Amino acid sequence: SQDGKVVWEKQASFDVQNDETVALFLLEEPEALSNTYFIKLTLKQGDKLLSENFYVRGKEDGNYQSLLDLPYIELGNDIKINREGDEWVLDGTMKNESDTPALMIRLAVKGDKTACMMAPVMYNENYFSLMPGESKQIHITLHHADTQGEKPTLEVTGFNVTSDKAKIGKSRKSLR
Repeated sequence: SQDGKVVWEKQASFDVQNDETVALFLLEEPEALSNTYFIKLTLKQGDKLLSENFYVRGKEDGNYQSLLDLPYIELGNDIKINREGDEWVLDGTMKNESDTPALMIRLAVKGDKTACMMAPVMYNENYFSLMPGESKQIHITLHHADTQGEKPTLEVTGFNVTSDKAKIGKSRKSLR
């Protein structure tokens, strides 16, 4: 549900061949669902995560207005930025320590002086969501030659994730 609580969960084991699809189960919609809710699908082989998909749905098709009521939160992180030879490496964990889902998290590597976005940059994760208590390993690399002599910094924003509420608030207001 929109408050990040699990109201329905289902697991299934299966064997599948290459280029084959398998229908596992029907998605149920319990009465306890909020007007806007989230669906998270994970595919594992043993304990190894192979794929993860996150969806936002509304009880009324296409109506996501209640997302505008989500409070702003800041994510915890232990991201370290180090130069290793000709590369910069940003490595660590992003964690949602709040009781609120963190939606559409966007990571951007920017220069410490100009705040201009650096490119090209390789992200293992970007544009993701974290439910309460969830964390995600982050590994980002870029070549030193692409920094224009600046030290890389990491900007973290999202639909309701910010350290600059005024800036993000204006963009959310335009969705109403």
